[in-house]
Amino acid sequence: MSPVPPGINERRLRYFYETVSLGSIRGAAEHFEVEPSVVTRQIQQLEIELGCKLLERRGRNVVPTEAAALVLDHCRERWASEETLHARLSELKGLQRGEIRVVAGEGFLEELSRTISFEFCSKFPKINVTLDQVSSHEVVRMVSQHEAHIGIAYCAPQDSSIRVLKARRLPVRLVTWPGHPLATRKVPLKLKDVLPYPVALMQEQFGLRKLLRAAEFADKIEFTPTFTTNSLATLKNHVRAHVGITFMSERAVSREVEAGEFMTVQIENPVLESAEIQLIVRADRIASVALQRLQKQLSEMSLFETSKRP
Repeated sequence: MSPVPPGINERRLRYFYETVSLGSIRGAAEHFEVEPSVVTRQIQQLEIELGCKLLERRGRNVVPTEAAALVLDHCRERWASEETLHARLSELKGLQRGEIRVVAGEGFLEELSRTISFEFCSKFPKINVTLDQVSSHEVVRMVSQHEAHIGIAYCAPQDSSIRVLKARRLPVRLVTWPGHPLATRKVPLKLKDVLPYPVALMQEQFGLRKLLRAAEFADKIEFTPTFTTNSLATLKNHVRAHVGITFMSERAVSREVEAGEFMTVQIENPVLESAEIQLIVRADRIASVALQRLQKQLSEMSLFETSKRP
């Protein structure tokens, strides 16, 4: 019988994973508050243990090899499995311990935080819940890589490792102020009708911007924004100042529309009409009882209620 190989050193795996995530040994060293030479030695020892090269230098940065991709998958599976074990042990204590990380886009934080605080944390005060605001693409990435348990994303990219628990269609609309020339049009606009006017848009890494890119491609046009940002609130202020119009869902500006500040205009474009908000988890994640309860509460939020209007 061949001897059983020793287990992989946990600390070396952590240093390796953080180095790949940040793209540099120095970045990982700063994260762990150690000297870069410590991280370098640990990764070299890991390479010796595994008998393969994991990182290649590119200037001041490092890039993973093909073998490194396998080790990264092992890290995620290993830590996810350990997390599941801890979650199940916590369940034996009656939901007295545990951690859940939720990630979501800016436009959903208010309702999401109310649901988490009043309907979950108040009932399970010893469960540590973290709520982070990130872009839709980051929501999908973090859930797919076991960095977050559950996410809410708008105009999110497709990913085979993701399972959608609940979805609701929220078409993208043109957002302007009353009195703008496009606000008086009685029929759905074409995207090309917006081209003559100053437009403010989200930055390229956001799902809303990527969806608009696809819509532009479908209509064979391209916007040149006069203002870009990573904040929906900043976009609203730009429209509020009457210096540019933008694109969002009707829900994102419902208060401003009710107050008479903004108007939304339908755009005749199938890509923009197909936009969805999604509640997502990793497809193969085994949910603890605590996570199952939070998933259920989030899926019942008004955020996912379909319109009752005909």
